[in-house]
Amino acid sequence: MAQCPQCDGEYTLEPGHDFCDNCGMRLPEQQEAGAVAEGESIQVTGALATEADQAPDSSGDVKVQGVGEGMVAGGNITVTNTVQLEFCAAGYEQLFGDRTLYRCPKCHKYPVCDQHFDQGLGMCSSCIVGPKIACALCNDPLSPSETFTCRRCKRIVGNDHLDPDREQWCADCSAKWAGVVEAMERDEVGISMDGTVVGRDDVELKGKVLQTKDGKPVATIKENIWYTKPKQWYRVKARLLRQEQQAMHRFYPALQLETAPNGDLYWQGAVSTWTGNNYEIQLRYPDSFPYRPPKAYVIDPKIEQSRHIYPDGHLCMFHKDDRAWEPNTTGATVMSWISLWLHCYEVWLETGTWPRREHDDMVITTNY
Repeated sequence: MAQCPQCDGEYTLEPGHDFCDNCGMRLPEQQEAGAVAEGESIQVTGALATEADQAPDSSGDVKVQGVGEGMVAGGNITVTNTVQLEFCAAGYEQLFGDRTLYRCPKCHKYPVCDQHFDQGLGMCSSCIVGPKIACALCNDPLSPSETFTCRRCKRIVGNDHLDPDREQWCADCSAKWAGVVEAMERDEVGISMDGTVVGRDDVELKGKVLQTKDGKPVATIKENIWYTKPKQWYRVKARLLRQEQQAMHRFYPALQLETAPNGDLYWQGAVSTWTGNNYEIQLRYPDSFPYRPPKAYVIDPKIEQSRHIYPDGHLCMFHKDDRAWEPNTTGATVMSWISLWLHCYEVWLETGTWPRREHDDMVITTNY
């Protein structure tokens, strides 16, 4: 047994055991029997020198470099080893002079110079730093501690792209949300099939059909849309019921048509806003539909206080004088109004300003 000169760990003298298993330092070289060390002179016997190898006035000592197989030499011989250029496997610089070299016990890189090997931690600098992650916005390689996951887009980005005004939002998403708010103020938005507001730059016209760039249909917004038991309408107007179902399934396929205990029909399901918040919506048809509009409620989370809402909780999406509601307006259109209302509601919560033209600025406390 022998001891490592660095950490005093014991190791077995055997061929191929060149590095300490504990600290990674190169172990003292073990010279095999009969091996020739660099610079050592040996006497060769039983071999004849050629005339070219030994001159008449030679003293018999011949310095020969690169003696290889098939060559004949005589006299005393100096064996010179060939030295190859080496580079540090962790720092990648060329190694010069007498340097202490290590093999990293963790990643097995070799050779690692003393400047890129931490003897206290027993690993190379590459293992200490750990893996790198490319920032989704600038593609810079960063350590995990230098990144965060954006709460809205779910991308991994560098900490320098964190929006200081929004928790766990990247600057890119914040800029896009600001653009959506501006588009709502200019009435240049539509509603995608999942209830999200989309701007003019996010949609395209294909075959006279407005849709998002990934092929989802987009409902347009009517102008001036703020504010809005005889025999049930669907029992006598089967065609109108089919039209309502087709329109809703096209734009809001996640919503389900249900029947209330009093016989009224209503749609219920979740929609998402641009910011990623989810709302459970209930859209209730009156028994006199389509001559009166459906009423919309946000049932989860309940809205306790807001503008443009009635005390019983149903949303005020158009004023009666606007004449936004017409008998041919579908429940799917109302769902688009609901989605736009939710986006404006979130802006009002954040800024105190409703981002569209208003008939009043009253704040209502609900009791539903």
